[in-house]
Amino acid sequence: MNRQILTICLAAAIFSGCQKKEVVEKPPTAVRTVAAELTAVSNDTRYSGVVAPDTQVDLAFRVAGYVAQIGMIRDASGASREIQEGDFVAAGTILAQLRPSEYQMREAYSKAVAADAAASLAVLRAQLNEAEASLGQVTKDFARATTLLAEKALTKADFDAVQARHDSSVAHREAVANQIKSQEARLEGAGAQHREAALNLTDTAITAPFPGVVVAKRIARGSLASAGAPAFVIADTRVAKVSFGVPDLALAGFKSGDVLTVATEALPDREFHGRITSLAAAADSASRVFKVDVSIPNANQALKVGMVATVVVAGVKDAAPKPAIPLSAVVKSDAAQGGYGVYAIDNRDGSDRARLQPVSLGPVRGNAVVITAGLSPGQRVIATAGLQLNDGELVRQIP
Repeated sequence: MNRQILTICLAAAIFSGCQKKEVVEKPPTAVRTVAAELTAVSNDTRYSGVVAPDTQVDLAFRVAGYVAQIGMIRDASGASREIQEGDFVAAGTILAQLRPSEYQMREAYSKAVAADAAASLAVLRAQLNEAEASLGQVTKDFARATTLLAEKALTKADFDAVQARHDSSVAHREAVANQIKSQEARLEGAGAQHREAALNLTDTAITAPFPGVVVAKRIARGSLASAGAPAFVIADTRVAKVSFGVPDLALAGFKSGDVLTVATEALPDREFHGRITSLAAAADSASRVFKVDVSIPNANQALKVGMVATVVVAGVKDAAPKPAIPLSAVVKSDAAQGGYGVYAIDNRDGSDRARLQPVSLGPVRGNAVVITAGLSPGQRVIATAGLQLNDGELVRQIP
């Protein structure tokens, strides 16, 4: 009995081993494809730079104090809110205000001192006028007495009395004149103190010196602001500036006023045009390149401070155009030439298959890249290389 069971098991094992396993092929992956289009290629020279404002200033209080309020603006919904970083403010906008009470008292006190000094000076000048009028009459009496004394028509005692009155009047006039000089000095000092106090009161507020963007805000309501410590940083971005370095061998190709094209990664579909406004007279001691500034009109504020920019210096176009494909079609591959490739559509066996095809990359044009080798014009490639594809995998093209 046991032998019969063993025989049956061996026969079943042999029978099952002789059967072939059925292989189920993965269904085609739906992919969107694009054709490599010919594009003109030029030997443009590209320089990297960063967008900067035309002017940027640090704004600080001249005096110390507690911040009473931050300037207010209206947002897109019409509601009022405190000024924040990134806001565009008009010239003259009050950005912040210190608690003014202490400076108001100082200004009022210095104003009162100056007014008192001015009133005292007016009294002294009136006294001087009286002293000069009296001195004038006494001087005439003294001259007459001198004549009479010479003619022996006046006694010596009477002459001495007239002379004493004359000398006293001269001394009084000089004393009043000296008091006026002292009072004028006091008034000048009081006036200077009042002007300083009035200026300090004015300096309890920070205003925007020009229309610009708030790049940095370093104070808050209720905080103690130190004199001279930057409270806001304002940038004038109505004109954007891109600075880049040029080697000495290429410097001769640049001159002030030249128009250059500027592109940014943040705005790939837009080109900007600016003029060279500054050429360094000497090379940087560390990099040994010459700094060049390009100024670009930026009234719509499209260019933001800190954006990475590329300055394009036009070269001669290549006579032979090259195929170009979307950047998204390029895949990194260690097996490809230069480490890059594309998945091209292969239909040799009647089915569409994704074949990894090595390519060499050329210049980037917006969202597209020029292929200098490895791809034929019109050849269709998979537009999105990020898909999980294998070399030779079945695919289905979709619009």
